Amino acid sequence: MKALVKQAKGPGAMALLDVAEPRVGPGQVKVKIAHAGICGTDVHIASGEFFHYFPPLVLGHEFSGEVVETGPGVDGIPLGARVTAEPTKSTCRACPHCISGRYNRCEQRDIAGVVSNGAFTDYLVTRAESIHRLPDNVSLKAAALSEPLAVCVHGVCEQCSVREGDFVLVHAALLAHPVNAVQRARGRFRPRHGAGRDRPGLRPGGSRPRRAGDGGRGR
Repeated sequence: MKALVKQAKGPGAMALLDVAEPRVGPGQVKVKIAHAGICGTDVHIASGEFFHYFPPLVLGHEFSGEVVETGPGVDGIPLGARVTAEPTKSTCRACPHCISGRYNRCEQRDIAGVVSNGAFTDYLVTRAESIHRLPDNVSLKAAALSEPLAVCVHGVCEQCSVREGDFVLVHAALLAHPVNAVQRARGRFRPRHGAGRDRPGLRPGGSRPRRAGDGGRGR
């Protein structure tokens, strides 16, 4: 099958190559890729700016598709299911992070498109725990952006304590728009774009904006 491969570290070294189709093992799911998003991480790997990756490597970790095969021990994920998935392909399952449920911090975590082959190809195999089935009203195209949206939901809804009346600066580059969308959906955000035009202050009277991460108290 064809795949977009980062062949070596440094700038460039990208090629469309023939690679072996992945095989399913115990506890794994094989997904036929329908759509894949281009993350900033992919761009930085391609340009040589990002250093934590292991070529030769098929890039891509934002994707959606259909389940075409499941391995032994996989239940509740039928063939043909429309799905998306987290980038985590495997973890050690034994470190304090894995035991506490924060497996994204596992030092042995296998990440699609960073540690092992990702989604810029026809098929991807990952662990069943990372698979998420899609509701009927979510298209495969839209679902390819579920991973960056989940990052924003986690950061805005679970890690921050933004309250009504707080002023916050959204500067997450490619993630700025989904961050805005999450807050607006919660009814807590009225965007004021263009910090440069709003100087000398971002809020009425020129007072200092509050930091979302410290409960709006500022320092």
